Amino acid sequence: MKLSELIKQLRGIANKRDDDPLVVLSKDSEGNSFSPCYEPSDGLFYIANTSWYGDVYDEEDLEDCEIDKEDTEPVVVLWPTN
Repeated sequence: MKLSELIKQLRGIANKRDDDPLVVLSKDSEGNSFSPCYEPSDGLFYIANTSWYGDVYDEEDLEDCEIDKEDTEPVVVLWPTN
């Protein structure tokens, strides 16, 4: 995905929201591998396990796992191609 497309998609997400969600990436920070951004996803919820990583849930997962939405943070996830 090119930068212009990512910006367009992120603006679309931002325009639909009235909050400022955290952005999370699905890979490590050590640069072990890289992949082009495939797409951003909205409507997800994050629970930090440490300051370095955590778990992402959708609305259905929260219900299935009996997790209170108050214990989560809204996020936008940038998903890799691979």
